[in-house]
Amino acid sequence: MLLDTTVDSNQSSVDEFSNGVNPTIAAALTIVRICLTVCGLVTNTVTGVVLTNRKLWSPTSMLLLSLVAYDAVFLLASIPPCLMDVTKNAEAFAILLGVCYPLRYMAQTGSIYTTVTVTIERCLIVIRPLRARSFCTFGKTRKVILGVFLFSLIFNIPRCFFYKLFTQAMVSNNSNFAGNSTWLHAFSANQSSNVIPELSNTSDQSGFSNHSSQPVSNQNADWAYYAWLYLRVYELYVSSAFFYFLPYTLILILNMQLLLAIKKRRKETRRISVKNEHQVNYTKPTDLEDGLTLIVLGITVCFFFCCLTPAIYNVTQIAEVSNTELSQHLLTASDTMLCINASMDFFFYCLLGRKFRNIFLHLFCRRPYLRSTYSMSSSHCKAGHSISETLYHSV
Repeated sequence: MLLDTTVDSNQSSVDEFSNGVNPTIAAALTIVRICLTVCGLVTNTVTGVVLTNRKLWSPTSMLLLSLVAYDAVFLLASIPPCLMDVTKNAEAFAILLGVCYPLRYMAQTGSIYTTVTVTIERCLIVIRPLRARSFCTFGKTRKVILGVFLFSLIFNIPRCFFYKLFTQAMVSNNSNFAGNSTWLHAFSANQSSNVIPELSNTSDQSGFSNHSSQPVSNQNADWAYYAWLYLRVYELYVSSAFFYFLPYTLILILNMQLLLAIKKRRKETRRISVKNEHQVNYTKPTDLEDGLTLIVLGITVCFFFCCLTPAIYNVTQIAEVSNTELSQHLLTASDTMLCINASMDFFFYCLLGRKFRNIFLHLFCRRPYLRSTYSMSSSHCKAGHSISETLYHSV
């Protein structure tokens, strides 16, 4: 079916798409996504404030701060699709399609490749520390952040014009697109190939229907070609390669090298310190980098597992575009997992970063922090240690 399909057939296709997901499950996951989004926005804001503290400021902190910003924008752009059930306004629908949809993709692209960049930076520092000194500088880090930002914008330019393709399909089919929140759910889950079932099932670029041998008008044939080009080539193949397969491969290889390098370095440190066994557990300069490396490992592992469901969904859609109940459950779960990934950074910083945790307590829990600092300083002064040695040894 192409753009000139009848209203009845178009409506039946929408009904089929709508009935793919159990309404109770869909509503529950929508509530979960809204809660995750609100919680993620708060935690990302707090993380950004802590990372800008001068005691944490470094090239790696700049990368992590840009990652927090991308995740916050991603979550912010996730709110309107979750709330579209309450409005039937066509203008609101157009704003969502023209602004939130590409903005969400841009933020996701930036988040993915900032994660890859910070993993590469950690690998250089741990495996090639001498070379990292000349590479991991503030100036070069700013250039890398700018490069990721420009790539995110340029790569997602086609999505800025997708609303024209969508609204043209609705106008040609005389359909009421305002309030089709089930189609919008596909936008929120970053899978627009299911939004226009009539277009995504086009078998070729020639402008002929799958179910009819009659040629369509030239204008509709052009729109059908653009739909095929966007939904099949760009959305499924190109986006899958750059969103999942390429970053997954890089992150998996780099994390394995990081783990091996950390294990080797700790073994070497123990060997060198064997004559001073009483100082083995004392915090060493390398522990500063190892603490930050563990944070990056935690973030990348979370990214790997949270993006696994969207990757599986993309693979199934590449194999065969379908709107089965299983595919719709995968679609709903994919969006939830992406929201979880964008909301988890703060918890990794608190769990794995001692210095981050201390600065967070100092900024947001000042009285309990001062009491604990006083008690710790008293005990450590007796042992001959200063407060700065106690509180700011590791990240």
